[in-house]
Amino acid sequence: MSVSQTEAIAHIANSVGGAVFVTQPAKAVESSFTSYFPDAYTLIESNDPYAHIDNYLQSQEEVDFVTVTSSGFTVLRNLPFLSAATFKANRVVSHVQLDNFDFSIVSSLRDLGYPVLISQSPKESAQYAKVAYNLATRLNTSVFHFFVPSNFKSNDAANIKGKTLLNDIQDLEIGAILEEFDVQPFEAANSVSKPNDSILFLGQLSEELVKAATKENTLLISVKVYQPFQLQKLLSIIPASVQTITLVEQSTSSTSFSPLLLDFFQEYTKFQTLKNFTKIVAATFGFIKADKFSQTVTNLLSNVRSEQPIQNLSFGKVNTELTTKSSIQRNVEHAKAVEKAYTLEQAYLKVLQQINSGNLNVLNEYESDNVGLETNPEFGFGSFLFDEQQQQRLVNLVYKSVQENPFHTIDNGNLIEYLSKWLVQIKETGAVENKLVEEIISLLQTDETTAIA
Repeated sequence: MSVSQTEAIAHIANSVGGAVFVTQPAKAVESSFTSYFPDAYTLIESNDPYAHIDNYLQSQEEVDFVTVTSSGFTVLRNLPFLSAATFKANRVVSHVQLDNFDFSIVSSLRDLGYPVLISQSPKESAQYAKVAYNLATRLNTSVFHFFVPSNFKSNDAANIKGKTLLNDIQDLEIGAILEEFDVQPFEAANSVSKPNDSILFLGQLSEELVKAATKENTLLISVKVYQPFQLQKLLSIIPASVQTITLVEQSTSSTSFSPLLLDFFQEYTKFQTLKNFTKIVAATFGFIKADKFSQTVTNLLSNVRSEQPIQNLSFGKVNTELTTKSSIQRNVEHAKAVEKAYTLEQAYLKVLQQINSGNLNVLNEYESDNVGLETNPEFGFGSFLFDEQQQQRLVNLVYKSVQENPFHTIDNGNLIEYLSKWLVQIKETGAVENKLVEEIISLLQTDETTAIA
């Protein structure tokens, strides 16, 4: 019986145990992992889930494995939290579904120092999930496993049986751990005879792409372990006949630079004796229809074979949204959930407006861009409570000052009158006229002896 990528990953995660966090678009829209982790913590993708995980890690005296299932877009939005020391010093394994085929999300992790793996079939997802937990154990750090919904080699059976964690893991290097699970950092996706050109591809493999490269007698190499970027391993699998290499990243947007090119040149001078290229070119693949891959690869190679290749060319449609069928379905479900919640909120809001017609402040009103200065409702409410507390302290101070009149300004009478008006306005409307505030400040500035001023 065949298993899906989700099922394979869930089985491996359950075999190692530990806390599990599942992110999903909304409370009413479940993740594909939800049914496999009944005891998981559920986090909403728009509410900074990795900030919550960071808090969890800090609250624990001892942390075993932590498993996170999420989406590529969620990881991208949470990049600021991923540099926290807690993620660098704990075994947090994130299984990230890349359902929009934007591999720039993968390369966005290049400077964080975490191992990054990419699987594209149920068989690979099972293998790489095991590798992820072993790397997390060996390095005592977070690991990111991106899995791409793909039909490429989808019939290969996934091995979810057997032991997940290796014995004597601390005695093994990264390369040895990969070998234990038959994982190569870079893998040739086709077989060609004495090729002159090669393509290093950070993207979703397809039969059409493989056939197109093979037709051009070009070696197509897929990135399996993005970080650490083991250039020596890459150069060792490229035949002596190869003269050019094109580094291609699949992305939904065009860019003026290539992270993959930066990775390549980071250690190229060190290993250049292994392989010299006449030309090294970077490019981007956007959305390409299946029947257009042949022409696209031909155009790509025409550029690298020219006397002066152009760097960072984009092929196919970029600056567009690429999604899988499952992703589209989740978006539809999310939209329905939002519409239902909005309808219910409107009914409740009408009641509130009738009761508090002149004094109603909805912090997270549906059409607002944020909650105060925050995009997260919880943080926004906390910010509101803090501001309210500070305002009450100011009200108490002003009230006391009006009663005691400790000032030495040029016109104490007017100052007390203005402060009294300030108290009335803040109580009735929650706001004060700017002109009144300016008058108060102007008078207070003439008092150089009273500390409260």
